Amino acid sequence: MKTLALLGLLLTLFASPVFAAPSKIFGAAGDASIPPTPPCQVFGFSVENIVTLPVGQNQAAMVRVDRSGLTQIGYILTSQATGYTVHAFNFKTLASLGDSVQTPLGYRNAGRLQGDVGSDGFLYLFYEVLTADPLCPSNNCVVMAKWNGASLVSAVTDSNTGATSNIDDARESGGQFLAGISLASGIRVFRLYDKGSLTRLSTGTDTGVSVFLHVSRALGSSDIYGALSDNTTFPNIFRFAIGTATASGSTSLAYTAGLGISAIFPQEGASLMILDSGNETTPQRAYVTPPTTIAGPQGFPSTSANLGAAFQGSFYDSTNRKVFSLRTNAGSAGLLLRSTVGLTDTFASEERFPCASCVNAGGTTTGSQVVDYAQSFARMYVGSNESPARLTQLKVCAVGGP
Repeated sequence: MKTLALLGLLLTLFASPVFAAPSKIFGAAGDASIPPTPPCQVFGFSVENIVTLPVGQNQAAMVRVDRSGLTQIGYILTSQATGYTVHAFNFKTLASLGDSVQTPLGYRNAGRLQGDVGSDGFLYLFYEVLTADPLCPSNNCVVMAKWNGASLVSAVTDSNTGATSNIDDARESGGQFLAGISLASGIRVFRLYDKGSLTRLSTGTDTGVSVFLHVSRALGSSDIYGALSDNTTFPNIFRFAIGTATASGSTSLAYTAGLGISAIFPQEGASLMILDSGNETTPQRAYVTPPTTIAGPQGFPSTSANLGAAFQGSFYDSTNRKVFSLRTNAGSAGLLLRSTVGLTDTFASEERFPCASCVNAGGTTTGSQVVDYAQSFARMYVGSNESPARLTQLKVCAVGGP
């Protein structure tokens, strides 16, 4: 009987749902439970795999992979007239984990979706609905949804009556998400949403009028930054403590005229926020050190050969100490770029890799975040603007690495 009881217990343990996030959050690379990510011995981009989505899933609107260490789930989302589709996949093999078509009442097809995979392994998604949603009293309203693979956990409508025009960006901030929202006037505002209840906790700092607002991932554990795309609206950089929507400081970054901020991302371990510009002819990079000290901008070596940063398409790899980014131009060409950080080292563009399958749906200023990077696996993931969309998995190591 003891043997049968033990067998029943084991069967129960192994019968957990496919998409269930593990209850244990593992530590960083120094934790014995997760071996350190091996660095590249030789760098070199290459296309490893390409997957075509099912018919009807057209033009990628968002690509995200889980960086928490809890799952191996990635997401590519598309937006249609009446709703959006989530395609979940194993980010190591690209094997499909399922598709889910959602048709929320009053869905507004804004051509973009925002959100990220949280430290708990769930995808948190932000989209818009119109007054056909009975919880949306007037104008456009924001919905926060929680996903576990291809399974929708829950979704909550924010009934704020402000004239929302677009959702610009949203990133985890402790137990919350900090979202950048565009009002009808073009002014941007920061809102804080709870990961547990999916409800809005507070509305914080207003900014000047801008084309877009970027929100960074947290720098270490204490700071998160927002940045207006526009080069002519000041201040255009805002600093936040974790878990608040009210800026504790702001500053101004001045690129060369005609440039705008296209990507903002942290250099982990160095207390440095990096900002890449768009505009393929004379791209630049600038820096913020806490609290709000600006350095730069610096021109990219070889200028136009590097193109401009795709919308939120640059990532720092702390294992390899390189920046990997998707670059694009007005013709939506796709180019992968490996570069050094540049502030305290010799700023170099080390490799430019034309990627025919990386037909970028986002451009530099349209708000579609169609690229993500998994440092633990040293791969980039790019969604295309084709019909149906394609997902390209790219290695950054020619020799070595995971």
